[in-house]
Amino acid sequence: MKKLRLTILFISVLIITPSVFCQTSYEDTIKPAFQEFTQQIAQTLPYLTTVGLSWNDAYIGGFPHFAAGLSVGFATIPYEAVYNLANSLGVGAEFDNIMGVFRNFGFPLPMWCIDGRLGGFILPFDLGIKFGFLPKEASVLMPEGVAFDYLMMGGEVRLALVEEPILDLSIGLAATYLAGGITVYNVTSAQTITFGSEWVSYSEGDIFFNWEAFSLDLKAQISKNLAFITISAGLGATYSLYAQTKGGFIAERTGQSTGFEALIANYPELQVLSSSFTVKGSANGWSLRAFGGVTFEILFLKLDLMAMYNFLGGTMGATLNLRLQL
Repeated sequence: MKKLRLTILFISVLIITPSVFCQTSYEDTIKPAFQEFTQQIAQTLPYLTTVGLSWNDAYIGGFPHFAAGLSVGFATIPYEAVYNLANSLGVGAEFDNIMGVFRNFGFPLPMWCIDGRLGGFILPFDLGIKFGFLPKEASVLMPEGVAFDYLMMGGEVRLALVEEPILDLSIGLAATYLAGGITVYNVTSAQTITFGSEWVSYSEGDIFFNWEAFSLDLKAQISKNLAFITISAGLGATYSLYAQTKGGFIAERTGQSTGFEALIANYPELQVLSSSFTVKGSANGWSLRAFGGVTFEILFLKLDLMAMYNFLGGTMGATLNLRLQL
């Protein structure tokens, strides 16, 4: 039994300990992996911006009706999108050892926001706003050594085409800004990145993946009130007018070849500093989703459960909202 325990410990150390040295070709390995990462994230970014203001009421009514509350939930991004880039940086095994639990589900990115709506004048419409943020220090639902952060703010206007007592049917237009990222600490080994005969090297460090987007969202939603319960369903299409991604590692630069400084000017997507190596990219993209859920009402309080599925990215999300609604 003692030998078995020692064997398991030895295998565990081999899995979680980075190799001493890693040499990677930028053109053959890192660049194509990052291009894939950028394209996949472009399909997911618009979807992430839909968290917040995801209520089952298709329309809250005209002025003076209003509602305000707190939404918490999560959205996921494809596991492969991040793993393949981590693998290109030479830390695929270490990354999978830490984050592999999300392999079949996708990364759950925890999100929260304050959101509210106000009924409009004359025409049957309502206006909504949302704001949320999460600093790295407050990351939740992430394994040890992993941090997630984000900033989100946006607004929405919905026009009611049909109103109760039959049902509520509305169409909406929303605009949202979202910035966020994932950092995995102390995971990279010493890196040497080659550009043909030229090279640059870094010490051990962290890997990171950041994104930023501004998107427009179109949606159609129906809801029906049944005594103290409201049920809903809808479809939405989101497009990123602006979407950028960054990825790389944070480490100390330990050396470079004599011709590297002249060569790097040929790679505008790269930012090579003394403390980091960053690859940048941009790709606009669509997200098509279905959503629906149920709301439970107690006097003026509403507890709202909503689920979402992104057809293009194959990712999912869910939110819980508690609000005061008059």
